[in-house]
Amino acid sequence: MKKCKNILLYFVALITILIIIILLAVRFIFWRDDTDNSDTVINEVTVDYYDLEDKLELKGSSIYKTDIQQELEKYGNYSSSVLRFQNNLIYGNYLSKELMNIVMLTKGVWIYDVISKDFDYYEYPDGYRIWDFYVLNDYIYYIKLELDFESDLYMWEFIKSDLNFENKINIESGCVKSPDFPKLEVDDVTGKVYVYFVSDDIRYNDDILVSNVGEFKICVLENDELIPLVTNKYDYTNDTGVYLFNTANTFKVYNNELIYYENINNNIGTVKVLDLLTDKTKIIYDNIDVNDWNVTELFVGNDLYYLTLLSKDDKNNGKIISVLKDGSVINIVNSKGSKKSSILSNDYFVIASHDTFAIFSARNGSYKYKLGLDTNDYMENTLSDGDNTVIFKDRDGDYYVVTIN
Repeated sequence: MKKCKNILLYFVALITILIIIILLAVRFIFWRDDTDNSDTVINEVTVDYYDLEDKLELKGSSIYKTDIQQELEKYGNYSSSVLRFQNNLIYGNYLSKELMNIVMLTKGVWIYDVISKDFDYYEYPDGYRIWDFYVLNDYIYYIKLELDFESDLYMWEFIKSDLNFENKINIESGCVKSPDFPKLEVDDVTGKVYVYFVSDDIRYNDDILVSNVGEFKICVLENDELIPLVTNKYDYTNDTGVYLFNTANTFKVYNNELIYYENINNNIGTVKVLDLLTDKTKIIYDNIDVNDWNVTELFVGNDLYYLTLLSKDDKNNGKIISVLKDGSVINIVNSKGSKKSSILSNDYFVIASHDTFAIFSARNGSYKYKLGLDTNDYMENTLSDGDNTVIFKDRDGDYYVVTIN
């Protein structure tokens, strides 16, 4: 009898330990720092947006067509693209397709104020591609990009110049073998400029590539110098090290918080947040299924972090994850039909899904409304300045400003 009791006690202890391990693993996957999040509530639901679409209530909005396209045509017949929408200003590029590849030539860059409706155009005379730019204190900070056809390398420079692209100062430069180009981010609250870039160390032996190591950095711009905040290296040849993934959509800065997505040894994905005031980093999500899911977007909201994931097997199969900053709630929405998101305000997002644009509450982890706009009429890359205003570009190249009530 005593032996049976011992076996029973052993069995109960083993079960208890397993339960503790499972609970700790769940906490570890979704939130890792020094905060006690033992009371975290994880809400997970599955939504088929195709069924939900017709049931959503229409949300009122006002829309006006800008004269951006007409203004641009004064400088030639080229194609335009938007880089950012920030503090009521739209930053855009005017591109020639002369090279017929990803580089293309920048004919000029432009800024449009959605409040005053002022349009400023800065002609670019140098015959290269401006990949990204920002105007600060009457200076243009921009990424110049050039493809070296002989070496098949992308050469980039981070440059400061006056508004006429004269009196240039080269702040940083590098080259990459794959099109992983530098990106600028500006904190809406502090106005500070942050730069992500990678520079490859490529070595050949008898024209055979033997080593390709990329050094990745996220830096803050201070007194026209880039001060490193995050630094990593990745050996492409051996698939070892750490690199930042999909930085065009997963490198964001807001109110002194920097969010980014790291991939370790090409098999572990980690979403990190760096507190720029305390210099502390916390992990808010581990993508343990990197072979099945891509982390496609990251945002920092007022009170939460927002992630979207896309299935590698089914492009209509997505996940939306919101993590409250106090660690109390994690919402996971498995959603068919989810596409590209844009932060609206107060932790609400606009999502281009199926035939409509939906408003999604990240705090509640649920779709709330839809706009009376058809996604088939507009390009998918909508942008918002986080103040209830969204920029749409239609199939004819015209830009619209939509304010959501």
